[in-house]
Amino acid sequence: MGENASFTSIGHTCFAMKEELEEYMDYDVGEICNDDWKLAQKLMVHGCDPLPRRRCFSRSPKLYKQPFPVNESLWKLPDDRNVRWSQYQCKNFACLAGNATPWKLIQTAQQIFLIGLDLSVGTGTFAARMREFNVTIVSANINFGAPFNEMIALRGLVPLYLTINQRLPFFDNTLDLIHTTRFLDGWIDLVLLEFILYDWDRVLRPGGLLWIDSFFCLKVDLYDYLQAFKMLRYKKHKWVVVPKLDKDEQEMFFSVLEKPHRPFR
Repeated sequence: MGENASFTSIGHTCFAMKEELEEYMDYDVGEICNDDWKLAQKLMVHGCDPLPRRRCFSRSPKLYKQPFPVNESLWKLPDDRNVRWSQYQCKNFACLAGNATPWKLIQTAQQIFLIGLDLSVGTGTFAARMREFNVTIVSANINFGAPFNEMIALRGLVPLYLTINQRLPFFDNTLDLIHTTRFLDGWIDLVLLEFILYDWDRVLRPGGLLWIDSFFCLKVDLYDYLQAFKMLRYKKHKWVVVPKLDKDEQEMFFSVLEKPHRPFR
């Protein structure tokens, strides 16, 4: 590649979190790392991403049982001993299964899916369902209150530990599908949302689908958020806005959008 040296990557926001970063990097070389994954995730969520590498061994569960074979792993609860539960609200996999979200399948005419990305808070159910249709889905997630990444891996699926601050690690025009639910909502800054949507557009192939399974926001903000999605100028296979009945003054947005074929300039 024309380089004879290596250069370490580190998120520029790390320098604004000096105290937390120093705590994260306070470890003994060659020993077991501190039990500080929540500190690492805090740094990532606030923009310190990628984190600097460390020269220590990551902690593992005290007892680890081999995962189930692939023909069983999708819908069978893993052994609870395969995860360290000390810093989670859930204390077993049955707790996670109880928080599963309903499955909805939207069919669009003349679409062939091979690979895609799911950005959702959950246990990889979307990827598991799509595997039944012979579609490979990478599940991007962070561990908010539960070991979602561990659960996804134990189901024989591919977890990607990723925050919305990071550019997607895929090349241009390579994904057939991007699905998201309960990951982007009305809390997100409009400028950041625009950067995210342009990045999603970058990795989606022409004719690929952007599936927004749910997007919540205040009614007064709905127009601005919808304009951000309309900016993509995608073909609408589904576009629905309904009131969110359990919250006053909130709206829920669903859509399935198809990336157009843009001519070269």
